[in-house]
Amino acid sequence: MPARRDIKAICVLGSGPVIIGQAAEFDYSGTQAIKALKADGYRVILINSNPATIMTDPDLADATYIEPLSVVMVAEILKKERPDALLPTVGGQTALNLAVALSKQGILQELGIELIGAEVDVIERAENRGRSAAMVDKLQLKQPPSAMVKSLPEAKAAAAKLGYPLLLRPSYVLGGRAMELIYDDQGLERYLTHAMKASDNRPVLMDRFLDEAIEVDVDLICDGHEALVGGVMEHIEEAGVHSGDSACVIPPHSLSDEIVEQLCVAAKALAIELGAVGLVNVQFGVKKNEIFVIEVNPRASRTVPFVSKAIGVSLPKLAAVIMAGKRIADLNLKPWPILKSEFSFFSVKEAVMPFLKFPDVDALLGPEMRSTGEVMGIASRFEEAFAKSQMAAGMTLPTSGTIFVSIADPDKSHILGGLRRMHQMGFHVLATSGTHRFLQQYGISSECVKKVREGTPHVLDRISNGEVALMFNTTLGAKSVHDSYLFRKKAIEQQIPYYTTVEAALAASLSIEHLQLNPVFGVSSLQKHLNYQG
Repeated sequence: MPARRDIKAICVLGSGPVIIGQAAEFDYSGTQAIKALKADGYRVILINSNPATIMTDPDLADATYIEPLSVVMVAEILKKERPDALLPTVGGQTALNLAVALSKQGILQELGIELIGAEVDVIERAENRGRSAAMVDKLQLKQPPSAMVKSLPEAKAAAAKLGYPLLLRPSYVLGGRAMELIYDDQGLERYLTHAMKASDNRPVLMDRFLDEAIEVDVDLICDGHEALVGGVMEHIEEAGVHSGDSACVIPPHSLSDEIVEQLCVAAKALAIELGAVGLVNVQFGVKKNEIFVIEVNPRASRTVPFVSKAIGVSLPKLAAVIMAGKRIADLNLKPWPILKSEFSFFSVKEAVMPFLKFPDVDALLGPEMRSTGEVMGIASRFEEAFAKSQMAAGMTLPTSGTIFVSIADPDKSHILGGLRRMHQMGFHVLATSGTHRFLQQYGISSECVKKVREGTPHVLDRISNGEVALMFNTTLGAKSVHDSYLFRKKAIEQQIPYYTTVEAALAASLSIEHLQLNPVFGVSSLQKHLNYQG
């Protein structure tokens, strides 16, 4: 990291409009960063196109421009304000892409403005799959087999080598836009046209999908020489569901402290090797205790607000002053808990989905983010924290009644324990024919119900009549998704709690078991619980 000249004024780039796939998490990071920089005596200029944010409050920054986040507009503001530095790493991918464009067009150099947080080479090293893979290899870490392609023939050749299923995503996009799991050549061909448009014809990244893996996010602060882990967050949904849509827990509830320590070591090494300064996010997949690197981002992630509140420390505040020139050692930080053995409570984040407002949109979760916000539950036990998060998200878990289950064949053995638990708790089990036969093999009684295409009376009649209190529905392949679409749509209309991944269904069954025995929640404010100052 080159020596910094004296910085007195810093321009912060926001993330733009709060839309589906880009919720308000970046507003938290930007707001906290501005507060920290102001407290340290810097003049702060903010550019963000969205007036409905905290960061654009006129009393926050010294100068606020609510203008389009375009190269032309930002360049004009920079010429007027003449800041010493530009900080893009608290505005998500939108701000990063804009900073790269401003630098490549020579605008920052012409005005003598330093890019802080992540230099262009750092951003491109993280986004370029070839360079990113080389960095992971250099550190002797594992990663899923992958390829970067620019055309359909290249993609088909890569798919033949990598094997299906594949996780495909355009480069330089936010919120997992146009990211998708692909299972065959037909799906690959259909996908590529859309993906190329989403990334302005930049390369498409192809990863061999880590099925049955646990996805983990690690948020860090790095000063270019030293890295400090903020938090390790285990996704409750399976790998492949976007982190903005997945329920997540701190500390990881199913991973050993040994694995978490290995994740921290790997994340620190990646952050330092990348050369980022400030906030860094690393995504991992853990499969059978093997750790795979999925992605490294030299910026604030959408998980930062949740992590900050779970540990009681504002990570963006710390990162902001580091980006302005301080070192981690200068901050005299007290250690906060990271490992499960160091925590006395669990914090669960759940996404808030807009499906009730968009009744024709399928509620299946996937790599492309669709949530519009998030909530958080805290308790001494994981099961209670998960139940609180579901209630806050509008899905109060029932403790009795009828559960409807329709489970894809590969998921049946994995969800068996959860279905047995629901049966033992006294739930009446309503199942489609394949799931009904499976449950019979294992001595779990259920009532077989018809799918819609099998004639009446069918499951939608039972749901419409108010007979169903809970739904577990997983799918595999286009036909399965199509056949079960109306189940999920009707559950949303009736505001019935539903789960479309095995992991979330298992978590729900554990929480319901806990609620039957402990129906009353303990409640306290976040400030009281953590002595949180951020």
